[in-house]
Amino acid sequence: MYKELIEQSLIEAKAARAELSKVDGVVVGKVPNNDQGLYLSNYANLLMNRQIDIFDDALHLLEKERYQAACVISRGMIETHAFSRLLNKKVEKILANQTGQASVDKAIDVILGFINSSRFKKSEQEKIQKGVFDPKDFMFTEQAKHRFENMLSVSQHVMNALRDLYEDEMKHTKHKESQFEMTYDVLSEHVHPSQTSIFHYYTPETHMTPTSQGPIHAYEAAKLQCARALHFIVDAKNQHYWSSMLADEMTKRAKE
Repeated sequence: MYKELIEQSLIEAKAARAELSKVDGVVVGKVPNNDQGLYLSNYANLLMNRQIDIFDDALHLLEKERYQAACVISRGMIETHAFSRLLNKKVEKILANQTGQASVDKAIDVILGFINSSRFKKSEQEKIQKGVFDPKDFMFTEQAKHRFENMLSVSQHVMNALRDLYEDEMKHTKHKESQFEMTYDVLSEHVHPSQTSIFHYYTPETHMTPTSQGPIHAYEAAKLQCARALHFIVDAKNQHYWSSMLADEMTKRAKE
Protein backbone atom coordinates (compact mmCIF):
# COMPACT_ATOMS: atom_id res chain seq x y z
CA MET A 1 0.00 0.00 0.00
CA TYR A 2 2.73 2.45 0.98
CA LYS A 3 4.73 1.70 -2.14
CA GLU A 4 1.74 2.46 -4.36
CA LEU A 5 1.05 5.77 -2.58
CA ILE A 6 4.71 6.76 -2.80
CA GLU A 7 4.93 5.87 -6.46
CA GLN A 8 1.77 7.77 -7.40
CA SER A 9 2.78 10.89 -5.46
CA LEU A 10 6.23 10.96 -7.01
CA ILE A 11 4.92 10.36 -10.54
CA GLU A 12 2.63 13.40 -10.22
CA ALA A 13 5.35 15.48 -8.59
CA LYS A 14 7.94 14.63 -11.24
CA ALA A 15 5.50 15.57 -14.00
CA ALA A 16 4.89 18.94 -12.36
CA ARG A 17 8.62 19.51 -11.84
CA ALA A 18 9.30 18.84 -15.52
CA GLU A 19 7.18 21.88 -16.41
CA LEU A 20 9.15 24.25 -14.19
CA SER A 21 12.36 26.14 -14.85
CA LYS A 22 14.49 28.45 -12.74
CA VAL A 23 14.75 32.20 -13.34
CA ASP A 24 17.57 34.30 -11.91
CA GLY A 25 16.48 36.99 -9.51
CA VAL A 26 17.25 40.69 -9.85
CA VAL A 27 17.83 43.54 -7.41
CA VAL A 28 14.60 45.37 -8.16
CA GLY A 29 15.78 48.71 -6.81
CA LYS A 30 18.58 48.75 -9.40
CA VAL A 31 16.35 47.98 -12.38
CA PRO A 32 15.83 51.18 -14.47
CA ASN A 33 12.17 52.17 -14.78
CA ASN A 34 11.05 48.97 -13.04
CA ASP A 35 7.34 48.34 -12.75
CA GLN A 36 5.90 48.16 -9.25
CA GLY A 37 4.75 44.57 -9.66
CA LEU A 38 8.34 43.45 -10.19
CA TYR A 39 8.82 43.29 -6.43
CA LEU A 40 6.32 40.43 -6.27
CA SER A 41 6.98 38.70 -9.61
CA ASN A 42 10.73 38.63 -8.92
CA TYR A 43 10.22 37.16 -5.45
CA ALA A 44 7.81 34.59 -6.91
CA ASN A 45 10.61 33.45 -9.23
CA LEU A 46 12.95 33.07 -6.27
CA LEU A 47 10.43 31.00 -4.33
CA MET A 48 10.00 28.80 -7.39
CA ASN A 49 13.77 28.38 -7.63
CA ARG A 50 13.89 27.20 -4.02
CA GLN A 51 11.10 24.69 -4.59
CA ILE A 52 12.88 23.30 -7.65
CA ASP A 53 16.15 22.89 -5.75
CA ILE A 54 14.42 21.25 -2.78
CA PHE A 55 12.61 18.83 -5.06
CA ASP A 56 15.67 17.89 -7.13
CA ASP A 57 17.93 17.41 -4.12
CA ALA A 58 15.38 15.46 -2.07
CA LEU A 59 14.54 13.22 -5.00
CA HIS A 60 18.24 12.50 -5.53
CA LEU A 61 18.55 11.48 -1.87
CA LEU A 62 15.47 9.24 -2.07
CA GLU A 63 16.87 7.50 -5.12
CA LYS A 64 20.12 6.93 -3.21
CA GLU A 65 18.08 5.55 -0.26
CA ARG A 66 19.25 8.38 2.01
CA TYR A 67 15.82 8.68 3.56
CA GLN A 68 16.73 10.61 6.69
CA ALA A 69 18.50 13.37 4.76
CA ALA A 70 15.63 13.42 2.25
CA CYS A 71 13.20 14.07 5.12
CA VAL A 72 15.29 16.97 6.38
CA ILE A 73 15.22 18.64 2.96
CA SER A 74 11.65 17.73 1.99
CA ARG A 75 10.20 19.58 4.97
CA GLY A 76 11.39 22.81 3.37
CA MET A 77 8.97 22.25 0.48
CA ILE A 78 5.98 22.61 2.79
CA GLU A 79 7.46 25.72 4.41
CA THR A 80 8.22 27.38 1.09
CA HIS A 81 4.75 26.59 -0.28
CA ALA A 82 3.13 28.01 2.86
CA PHE A 83 5.34 31.11 2.77
CA SER A 84 4.45 31.82 -0.88
CA ARG A 85 0.78 31.19 -0.29
CA LEU A 86 0.53 33.47 2.75
CA LEU A 87 2.27 36.31 0.91
CA ASN A 88 -0.16 36.02 -2.00
CA LYS A 89 -3.11 36.05 0.38
CA LYS A 90 -1.86 39.17 2.13
CA VAL A 91 -1.24 41.04 -1.12
CA GLU A 92 -4.57 39.94 -2.55
CA LYS A 93 -6.39 41.20 0.54
CA ILE A 94 -4.70 44.60 0.29
CA LEU A 95 -5.57 44.99 -3.37
CA ALA A 96 -9.17 43.93 -2.69
CA ASN A 97 -9.69 46.41 0.15
CA GLN A 98 -7.68 49.43 -1.03
CA THR A 99 -7.30 51.30 -4.30
CA GLY A 100 -4.78 53.31 -6.29
CA GLN A 101 -1.15 53.94 -5.43
CA ALA A 102 -1.85 53.59 -1.72
CA SER A 103 -2.73 49.93 -2.25
CA VAL A 104 0.45 49.39 -4.28
CA ASP A 105 2.64 51.03 -1.61
CA LYS A 106 1.04 48.94 1.13
CA ALA A 107 1.50 45.75 -0.90
CA ILE A 108 5.18 46.56 -1.51
CA ASP A 109 5.70 47.10 2.22
CA VAL A 110 4.31 43.63 2.90
CA ILE A 111 6.35 42.07 0.09
CA LEU A 112 9.56 43.66 1.35
CA GLY A 113 8.79 42.27 4.78
CA PHE A 114 8.87 38.79 3.29
CA ILE A 115 11.88 39.45 1.04
CA ASN A 116 13.95 40.83 3.91
CA SER A 117 12.76 38.34 6.50
CA SER A 118 15.65 37.21 8.70
CA ARG A 119 15.33 35.78 12.19
CA PHE A 120 19.11 36.09 12.59
CA LYS A 121 19.21 39.81 11.76
CA LYS A 122 16.18 40.49 13.93
CA SER A 123 17.88 38.67 16.81
CA GLU A 124 21.13 40.60 16.31
CA GLN A 125 19.17 43.83 16.23
CA GLU A 126 17.59 43.00 19.59
CA LYS A 127 20.98 42.11 21.07
CA ILE A 128 22.33 45.52 20.06
CA GLN A 129 19.37 47.21 21.71
CA LYS A 130 20.07 45.25 24.90
CA GLY A 131 23.76 46.12 24.81
CA VAL A 132 24.92 42.53 24.31
CA PHE A 133 27.45 43.80 21.77
CA ASP A 134 28.44 47.09 20.14
CA PRO A 135 27.96 47.23 16.34
CA LYS A 136 31.07 49.44 16.16
CA ASP A 137 33.14 46.37 17.03
CA PHE A 138 32.08 44.65 13.82
CA MET A 139 32.43 45.40 10.12
CA PHE A 140 28.89 46.64 9.56
CA THR A 141 28.23 49.18 6.82
CA GLU A 142 26.57 52.46 7.74
CA GLN A 143 23.40 51.22 6.11
CA ALA A 144 23.42 48.05 8.20
CA LYS A 145 24.02 50.02 11.40
CA HIS A 146 21.17 52.37 10.52
CA ARG A 147 18.82 49.42 10.07
CA PHE A 148 19.88 47.86 13.37
CA GLU A 149 19.65 51.12 15.30
CA ASN A 150 16.18 51.84 13.95
CA MET A 151 14.88 48.30 14.47
CA LEU A 152 14.17 47.85 10.74
CA SER A 153 15.05 44.16 10.56
CA VAL A 154 11.96 41.95 10.34
CA SER A 155 11.13 38.28 10.51
CA GLN A 156 8.14 36.49 9.03
CA HIS A 157 7.85 33.41 11.21
CA VAL A 158 7.25 30.36 9.05
CA MET A 159 4.90 28.88 11.66
CA ASN A 160 2.40 31.66 10.92
CA ALA A 161 2.39 30.59 7.27
CA LEU A 162 2.06 26.93 8.23
CA ARG A 163 -0.82 27.55 10.63
CA ASP A 164 -2.65 29.47 7.93
CA LEU A 165 -2.12 26.56 5.52
CA TYR A 166 -3.40 24.04 8.07
CA GLU A 167 -6.49 26.12 8.90
CA ASP A 168 -7.48 26.52 5.25
CA GLU A 169 -6.96 22.81 4.63
CA MET A 170 -9.29 21.88 7.51
CA LYS A 171 -11.91 24.37 6.33
CA HIS A 172 -11.80 22.68 2.93
CA THR A 173 -11.77 19.07 4.14
CA LYS A 174 -14.05 19.65 7.17
CA HIS A 175 -11.63 17.50 9.18
CA LYS A 176 -10.58 18.27 12.74
CA GLU A 177 -6.93 17.46 12.03
CA SER A 178 -4.65 18.72 9.28
CA GLN A 179 -2.98 16.06 7.14
CA PHE A 180 -0.43 18.68 6.07
CA GLU A 181 0.45 19.31 9.70
CA MET A 182 0.84 15.58 10.35
CA THR A 183 3.25 15.27 7.44
CA TYR A 184 5.22 18.30 8.61
CA ASP A 185 5.40 17.05 12.20
CA VAL A 186 6.57 13.56 11.15
CA LEU A 187 9.28 15.10 8.96
CA SER A 188 10.26 17.31 11.90
CA GLU A 189 10.97 14.15 13.89
CA HIS A 190 13.71 13.44 11.33
CA VAL A 191 14.93 17.04 11.23
CA HIS A 192 15.52 17.16 14.98
CA PRO A 193 17.28 14.67 17.25
CA SER A 194 14.44 12.39 18.40
CA GLN A 195 13.50 8.79 19.07
CA THR A 196 12.57 8.49 15.40
CA SER A 197 15.69 10.07 13.91
CA ILE A 198 18.22 8.38 16.17
CA PHE A 199 17.06 5.22 17.94
CA HIS A 200 14.50 3.93 15.45
CA TYR A 201 16.32 4.96 12.31
CA TYR A 202 19.67 3.44 13.22
CA THR A 203 18.47 0.34 15.08
CA PRO A 204 17.45 -2.37 12.56
CA GLU A 205 15.57 -4.33 15.21
CA THR A 206 13.05 -1.46 15.48
CA HIS A 207 12.55 -0.88 11.76
CA MET A 208 9.37 -2.95 11.41
CA THR A 209 6.39 -1.24 13.07
CA PRO A 210 3.26 -3.36 13.64
CA THR A 211 0.01 -1.72 12.49
CA SER A 212 -3.59 -2.81 11.87
CA GLN A 213 -2.68 -3.00 8.16
CA GLY A 214 0.38 -5.13 8.80
CA PRO A 215 4.03 -4.28 9.57
CA ILE A 216 5.49 -1.14 7.98
CA HIS A 217 9.19 -0.52 7.55
CA ALA A 218 10.50 2.72 9.05
CA TYR A 219 12.23 3.65 5.79
CA GLU A 220 9.01 3.22 3.80
CA ALA A 221 7.15 5.39 6.29
CA ALA A 222 9.81 8.08 6.00
CA LYS A 223 9.77 7.87 2.21
CA LEU A 224 5.99 8.31 2.16
CA GLN A 225 6.19 11.53 4.17
CA CYS A 226 8.89 12.84 1.84
CA ALA A 227 6.70 12.05 -1.16
CA ARG A 228 3.76 13.86 0.42
CA ALA A 229 5.87 16.93 1.08
CA LEU A 230 7.43 16.94 -2.37
CA HIS A 231 3.95 16.67 -3.89
CA PHE A 232 3.43 20.34 -3.01
CA ILE A 233 5.45 21.16 -6.11
CA VAL A 234 2.33 20.19 -8.07
CA ASP A 235 0.81 23.50 -6.95
CA ALA A 236 3.96 25.58 -7.54
CA LYS A 237 2.89 26.67 -11.01
CA ASN A 238 -0.50 27.83 -9.72
CA GLN A 239 1.11 29.74 -6.87
CA HIS A 240 3.49 31.42 -9.32
CA TYR A 241 0.62 32.33 -11.66
CA TRP A 242 -1.31 33.80 -8.71
CA SER A 243 1.70 35.97 -7.84
CA SER A 244 2.05 37.05 -11.46
CA MET A 245 -1.59 38.16 -11.66
CA LEU A 246 -1.24 40.16 -8.45
CA ALA A 247 2.00 41.69 -9.72
CA ASP A 248 0.30 42.73 -12.97
CA GLU A 249 -2.47 44.40 -10.99
CA MET A 250 0.08 46.30 -8.91
CA THR A 251 1.82 47.54 -12.05
CA LYS A 252 -1.51 48.55 -13.61
CA ARG A 253 -2.57 50.57 -10.57
CA ALA A 254 0.80 52.30 -10.31
CA LYS A 255 0.47 53.55 -13.89
CA GLU A 256 -3.07 54.90 -13.50
